[in-house]
Amino acid sequence: MKVTCLLSLFILLSSSQTITSDITDTIGYQVHSWNDLREWQQGFRKGVRWMKIDPAYEEVNFCQNQTRVASHDPRGCLLLNHDDPIESRTDYFTLNDVLNFISEPSNRHFFQGDEIHIALCFKNITPCDGSLDSQNWESLVDEFFNNAVEAISSLNLSIEFILDGAATPNPNRLCLKDKWRPWISTWIPYSDAWGALFADFEYEAFDRFQILNMPVWDQDSTIVLRSMADLDYGKFLGNSYPFLNWEPSDQLPIQQVAQLYISEQTPQQAGFRFAINIDPVQLEVYVGSQSRKAWNFQIPNSGNYDRMFLIPIPGIQHDVLMVGQAQDVTSYSISSSSNLFEPLFNLKSGTLGNLGELTSLSAFKLNDTTLTAISDTQHVAIFKLKDAQDVTSYSISSSSNLFEPLFNLKSGTLGNLGELTSLSAFKLNDTTLTAISDTQHVAIFKLKD
Repeated sequence: MKVTCLLSLFILLSSSQTITSDITDTIGYQVHSWNDLREWQQGFRKGVRWMKIDPAYEEVNFCQNQTRVASHDPRGCLLLNHDDPIESRTDYFTLNDVLNFISEPSNRHFFQGDEIHIALCFKNITPCDGSLDSQNWESLVDEFFNNAVEAISSLNLSIEFILDGAATPNPNRLCLKDKWRPWISTWIPYSDAWGALFADFEYEAFDRFQILNMPVWDQDSTIVLRSMADLDYGKFLGNSYPFLNWEPSDQLPIQQVAQLYISEQTPQQAGFRFAINIDPVQLEVYVGSQSRKAWNFQIPNSGNYDRMFLIPIPGIQHDVLMVGQAQDVTSYSISSSSNLFEPLFNLKSGTLGNLGELTSLSAFKLNDTTLTAISDTQHVAIFKLKDAQDVTSYSISSSSNLFEPLFNLKSGTLGNLGELTSLSAFKLNDTTLTAISDTQHVAIFKLKD
């Protein structure tokens, strides 16, 4: 089957790499509807710092069949689910489970560093209507608020809860304008009070709205962002909270929004975060070309190859080696960019004849010496190529077992290959191939036992 797809090279920045700070550095994400708490640990390890969950109110009769509800509270319960909970499912996580998670000693290290921001998008309730359900819901949220404040204070947790959904004090819910302070609220254009875009009047609860939360509309992914940019983002520009953009899932609207935000050249230093239901790594790949946290580009002629390999070339700044195979021909190309993760341009390309079916490609750099390790279940062979003026020497060493003492199998000179900067190797059955590249050329060693 031919390879006909967008091939992305995705490399996250390491702490040792720096890029001049600009608007692209502010692009990030908020994970949405992470209502299954079993996801949280791996999410925090991936770097999640902003998240949203969905506490949905249910009456006591519904809650009685829920295995995670500790007691049959006559007020009902707050279950975590984006859509309306269904009776056939009995194991929804609850808002009390969130308290237990953040208080659990084995989880506290997640909340001791950078602050974790958890938006509470309350659902399935109409506050301030005077109904018994509304009163019960408000009482349950009061209890959670008091317990959360106590846990954060007593355990010294770096957590901020944010009001969202039915808990924001918009004009239809002004009975909430002083509830659960100092927790702040999100503000949604064309939904919440327009006055809160510019003012912080306490008597109308405008001061509670501190996060600009812009939707993506199906008919026009950028229209809300454009309207906010035309107003210089109101009071939100320059405050200590990121802009949120919800909830694109496809690559095209994500890229359109990111490109418009960048083109406005008005960065929100606290961040521009896509509120997503997809995996954070997938989002970072999708928006990599805009955020400059990844390379995401169409490989030329990728539809013509049966298999492809793509690796960064160590030792050569911002260069990428691509090797593709189709039938009996192996092709290569070296591409480069002026800065890390900026658009790539082709330096050199060509064909290498019939090398057989390649299975892997790798390389690493040690000072001015390039090493390539080739291993199978029988032995380890190490190529060491060192440049000395106009002569390139090589040696092949082996050991009886991995990491046991090495003995020399063969050594010699290879003439003048120019200044080598990287070396990679891949294994084809009983044939070993090694690619050596610099900005001028690629050399392929083919070793046959």
